[in-house]
Amino acid sequence: MTKKILSGKEVSLADFSESGVIDYKVELQSVPGFNWIKRDFDLTDNKHEVVVARDVICHSIFNVFSVAEGVHLKNLSYPAVLNTFKVEHSRSGDALSVAVPGYIKKIAGPVFIIGGHNNHYHWLLNWFPRVMHLKRFELISRFPDLKFLVCSGLPSVYYDMFDSVGIPREKLIMHGMRDAVHIECAVFSNFFSSHNYYRDVLKFYREGTFCSSALDSNRARRAIFINRQNLSSSRRKIANFEDLSRVLISRGVSSVELDGVSVENQAHIFANSSTIVAGHGAGLANLVFAKPGTKLIVFENKINSEFVSLAYWLGLEVYAIPTAQVEYESGGSGEVREPRLRDFYVDCEFFSTLLAKLENSSPWYVKF
Repeated sequence: MTKKILSGKEVSLADFSESGVIDYKVELQSVPGFNWIKRDFDLTDNKHEVVVARDVICHSIFNVFSVAEGVHLKNLSYPAVLNTFKVEHSRSGDALSVAVPGYIKKIAGPVFIIGGHNNHYHWLLNWFPRVMHLKRFELISRFPDLKFLVCSGLPSVYYDMFDSVGIPREKLIMHGMRDAVHIECAVFSNFFSSHNYYRDVLKFYREGTFCSSALDSNRARRAIFINRQNLSSSRRKIANFEDLSRVLISRGVSSVELDGVSVENQAHIFANSSTIVAGHGAGLANLVFAKPGTKLIVFENKINSEFVSLAYWLGLEVYAIPTAQVEYESGGSGEVREPRLRDFYVDCEFFSTLLAKLENSSPWYVKF
């Protein structure tokens, strides 16, 4: 396959927006958030902008290269995304060269780059929140013909979310995340960092369309277990699930599967649950829909967990149970999996004791 090399210096969106090649810019206030890795408030990468620029190439998991300026823009996708997704590239000082497909489709625009990839956690918290800027800065009225560049191959329930915020499906342009597209007029904004939880994003979900009708006041809230055992993915399953299942049944905890369920219904499930039991997994991004005070029991393999941090940040009552990982488990290609992706064992006696204590409303915290 023929390839094209995009070479140039890496610059921040803030620096690029001062270069004079843009048509329009809105500089947002610092977006309050919590850095779950540092476990602290960190505003260093929370300054967001919306920029309209001409003559750019969107490539390699929704990174952006300005043809007019010959520069790559930073902070529009995941940190270290080129390494993580094994994109062919090289660096020399502050210059970056990236190999992209030789055929580059052209789009006139205006096109808002949303992006995305098939991970529920990152879709809810990092990619889709870019649509918040539409109403805040009246982008639809400014650009009535605006379309949206979205990752192709996502679950249909993600595309349904655009309908929920008033964006019809025909406005979406599907784009392979490893493909390249030349956009004559592009609208883009900073990436919502995967290291941060943003107050505005949480408010967007808790008070917006997805949660406005999720809470059923006429129905008793229940305890649920998020069941991943039947997923086609073979990773992070519970090795002693039969033992765990007996405990769940004896304690009246309902088993729920989220695969293929609309985001609106997932919001309804989490908003109407008094206790949520789950292993480490992307489905726990739905905690943004849970009511403050909801109890979370998470089977966790690491001390600094994004889901434990998210739950605390949301005002949930959190109980983390360390798990024993299956040793020397191999993936489908035969490689030894890193511990966070392995199947695991749950201490069912410990878990049953915890459930009994919670039923009696006794405060009882599990710490590593």
